[in-house]
Amino acid sequence: MADWQSDSHLRSHFRRHARRLGCATVEEYDASTRETIEEGIHFEYRDPDTGEWRMGAYDRVRQRFTAMTDDQTVILSHFRCPERYVAEALPGSTYV
Repeated sequence: MADWQSDSHLRSHFRRHARRLGCATVEEYDASTRETIEEGIHFEYRDPDTGEWRMGAYDRVRQRFTAMTDDQTVILSHFRCPERYVAEALPGSTYV
């Protein structure tokens, strides 16, 4: 299963995104991330900044998105967003 680049990377994303996800602790945020990977719809897309292929997982019901490297070994981010973001705003998205 994918893991965060480092503890500091996880904490940085927790500070940025946890409130909108309703997560009070780093552990809750990490659990939300892993639940999205396990239960979400998986799709490919190109990173808007680098153009590199990425793998995404989206939980339609909870509106949670997890971004990973294309080989699904590193978690890059986890946040709340509308479905149209993963379907329309991410370049090359294969989300259906």
